[in-house]
Amino acid sequence: MMPPPSKTTGPAPDNVSRGRQTGQSSLSGTAESLSQQLKKSSVQHPYLEGNCFVPLDSLERLITEQSVVMNLQRSRDNDKFLKDARLCTTIGQFVCPKLQTHSTSRDWDTSGRKLFGILVLIDKSHAIDQFRGEGLSDKDLPFRIDRAGGSPQLCRKQDSKSPIKAFSGWKPAELESFEALQWSFLSPFLSIHRHYDVGNKVLLPFVHSDERHDSSLRSGGYGSVFKVRIHHAHHNFNGGEQVPRPKLTRHVILWMADQCQGLSTGLNKIHSYQSRFDLPCGSKGLSSIRTKLYGRHGDLKPENVLWFKDHRSPEGVNGILKISDFGFAEINSNESRSNKHVPPMPTYRPPECDLPGEVISQSFDIWTLGCLYLEFATWLLKGFDAACDTFPDARLGDGAKQDAFVEDMFFRIEARTAHLKASVVKWIDYLHAERNCTGYLHELLDFILAFLLHPDPRERATCAQVVQKLSSMQEKYQKNAAYILEGFSRSTTSMAPLPYHGKDPRTSNNASTLSTTPAQPKV
Repeated sequence: MMPPPSKTTGPAPDNVSRGRQTGQSSLSGTAESLSQQLKKSSVQHPYLEGNCFVPLDSLERLITEQSVVMNLQRSRDNDKFLKDARLCTTIGQFVCPKLQTHSTSRDWDTSGRKLFGILVLIDKSHAIDQFRGEGLSDKDLPFRIDRAGGSPQLCRKQDSKSPIKAFSGWKPAELESFEALQWSFLSPFLSIHRHYDVGNKVLLPFVHSDERHDSSLRSGGYGSVFKVRIHHAHHNFNGGEQVPRPKLTRHVILWMADQCQGLSTGLNKIHSYQSRFDLPCGSKGLSSIRTKLYGRHGDLKPENVLWFKDHRSPEGVNGILKISDFGFAEINSNESRSNKHVPPMPTYRPPECDLPGEVISQSFDIWTLGCLYLEFATWLLKGFDAACDTFPDARLGDGAKQDAFVEDMFFRIEARTAHLKASVVKWIDYLHAERNCTGYLHELLDFILAFLLHPDPRERATCAQVVQKLSSMQEKYQKNAAYILEGFSRSTTSMAPLPYHGKDPRTSNNASTLSTTPAQPKV
């Protein structure tokens, strides 16, 4: 979570209920009544004590063309507005422009509701005409405060030097009040497929929920993750997950193949990391030396693969997948280390995490990459529900009999021996039997079973070998369209990889110093 603003911001809620006001007219009462209504409609931020935000629907309900006119005619400079009804109407239309469609976050940028609301709360609504004359509206918020000269000045966010003329004659305290209050009106409207650069003072539109204190709390590598409830006026989520079962077109399968290749290439950059440093070399100066280090991501899973929109791709399934969250990543001079302090990865951890005396190497990432690829192929052939529900449920029912509880990981341990779960092997056969499974997907599934999800870390492919294998498959489908386009069912009973008996802990003196190069399997 972001750090709280340096000052308490937001209209102070009155000692009355902040429930939604039904049937209350924004035209009733004095100028202060609109101020009071804005205060009452403000929402206390659940995680930033003393900070409130005014929801977008409250702004739209309370600040109308009529309420603006009435507020101006009862404001501090009411004589001016009482004498000029046309000016009042012009300002009302400026603050509340008529929109052709239902309001969206983009529409709000063309209005002056937020700007007018801030002025109402500091009893300066009459100043709105100066802002209109300077061409300022909600799209220009937030205004940046400059205290360098001793007295505060408010400037446009794009212009760091010129103060806004509409603030001429304002007292320093009034400028400070405007700057602090503006954040209560700037909680963003959240949309899917948008990137938000949120500053420290922005109040995200979260409302009170007990979910922070329930079982939804999860710990990540460097903090806690918990669910929040977003105010209903600040999002356009429809409540359902829009994860379609893709049609197996040439474009979709090519896209998947490219993403698998890209993920392995990115991981290989971590695994083959090289560092260069300079050493003094007598009178000749410095000598540059390259040293190979052994990188490992350590937490590769679907949640840590991010999707980025690719505007060059056609509509439908597209975008670029990229590895993220390097909180558990390591770069060491040794190829392996003890498994005693490996962070928990309930579903995707490899067998060596659970066997005594084992070491963790780059093969850790290869196992997790195999899990990722298998779930990716499942989504492509069987859809989202199969990848996220049916397949995990099958693994849950395939635990060791003596286990007090079962997990949906991909292996099981019996008598200090690691086995790939039979449910995983059966699932791969299930995908082979799918009539839409193409030659490319059949070969990918075979590769996953034989060289990625092998219980013995020494028998897994290296990341460089994964890149090489996928590159050779890429050459195949570039030369032969049928290889990636034509689906056919393959009835088979796959052989599970041999179990891994692990090291005898009695002969492992100091696992943390082991740096034995693993065998290079022939891929």
